Amino acid sequence: MDHNQNRFQERVGRINRSSAARLPSNVHIQSDGLIVQRRRRRFRPGIPWRSVVLAVFCCLMLKGFMIWNQGADSYRDRLTVLDGGSMGQQIAARLLSMDPASVWISEQMTAFLGPPPQ
Repeated sequence: MDHNQNRFQERVGRINRSSAARLPSNVHIQSDGLIVQRRRRRFRPGIPWRSVVLAVFCCLMLKGFMIWNQGADSYRDRLTVLDGGSMGQQIAARLLSMDPASVWISEQMTAFLGPPPQ
């Protein structure tokens, strides 16, 4: 009788696994056999804020390095040349413009590293 009991439990386990596989994703069988329906979570794409902040930080550091390396006057002259060019060059001039954060970064680099090597 014990052998038949084991076979019966195996069959019941297979039935439970196969029926659970056919259930929709929001239906769950609890340990006592009660079938409950869970709320479906709405999909809302999130903005990867950490990546956005890191990208902005890297752009500011790059602009600060370029201002430090070329000098503020030379950098400003190059931006005026870009601003008079095609549409793509004008967009680049707006993106690479000298904002206070980039100027501050270049000043900190000058204070820490000294003047750029020529």
